[in-house]
Amino acid sequence: MNATHSRTRLGFTLVETIVGLSVAAVFVACAVPVIARTGSLSGEARSLSNLRLLHEAHTAYANSFNQRQFTAVPDDAGAYGGNCQTIVSQFCPPQQILGVGPTGAVWGFYLGSGQCAQYPGSCSGNWSTYKPMEWTGVSAGFGSFRLGNVAAFNGYVEGRFYSDTFYAPNDELPYNESASFRDRGIDFDSDGASIRYTSYCLSPAAMWHPDVLSSANGGFRDPNTFAAGYASPSVTQCLYPDLKTRLIEHNWCDGPPGSTASASVAGSNAVSYPFNASAAVSPQSLFFDGSVRRLSNQQAIADDEALFESSGKQLWSRTTPLGPQGYLPQLGLDNGPRTSHTILTIDGILGRDILTTK
Repeated sequence: MNATHSRTRLGFTLVETIVGLSVAAVFVACAVPVIARTGSLSGEARSLSNLRLLHEAHTAYANSFNQRQFTAVPDDAGAYGGNCQTIVSQFCPPQQILGVGPTGAVWGFYLGSGQCAQYPGSCSGNWSTYKPMEWTGVSAGFGSFRLGNVAAFNGYVEGRFYSDTFYAPNDELPYNESASFRDRGIDFDSDGASIRYTSYCLSPAAMWHPDVLSSANGGFRDPNTFAAGYASPSVTQCLYPDLKTRLIEHNWCDGPPGSTASASVAGSNAVSYPFNASAAVSPQSLFFDGSVRRLSNQQAIADDEALFESSGKQLWSRTTPLGPQGYLPQLGLDNGPRTSHTILTIDGILGRDILTTK
């Protein structure tokens, strides 16, 4: 299988993998039902419906795990300096399983060394898919926040990586290129496939310990430098549930150029422009209070500027290793103010992406 950011290895049979998994969420029986898709629903309406269903799924996940959010990295990874080789020398984390091919082979990002030697793959490259987001290197800006449809979570939807619920019709590149898998009811071909990530991304800022993007730490503290850096915050820690995003449409889905105009990045597949490519974008967003509505980038930019003028504080961090321009600046389409709301929210789950719900 070819993956844009890291290598995926063919694993074991489904039965063998089920025995090895320690995340019960994959196999829960009370999955959130998926509503019938009808031609009468517009792409926008379907995306709103998807986000509402995903809110139910994330609520069910949290209820199963003491109000924890979905996470793929061990909570105590910071105690090992975030070093994958050190971690697998001590214990084997649950593997990042993606889905099953028609022959029963299980595809995943495996950490096949040390205590995980029973699996194929290695820490190299694949470890980036476990952390909320990678800060440096070739995988900078990528992580498990883009993989909200992996097996450890998709059991709360309908148990498939390529479920309709994970794809917005107006997000044309991933929606169209995953259509054959959705229609055939499988996740991967026997020889692998290029992964088309879900249309919706989690807020990586809210997946870190709040100190990682804390204003008290100047907007960034390396999670590898303290034991709790990777500890997933509980949903109940959110201080501004109507102002802090939980899931958003990652790609530009709501007007030109949107996902009908793919951007090319050297050394990778064509990708859609991200939600923060322009101030003109207003991604459909799920907030921690369960509300689903558009979040205007123009409002996020204006609120950030207003907060800075009044207090010297900001809504998203400019001091992470990603640089002062924030998330994916190479895919920006205008030269005006940028935003990295949701991705780099100051104070993480304790922060907010906008100041009001206007």
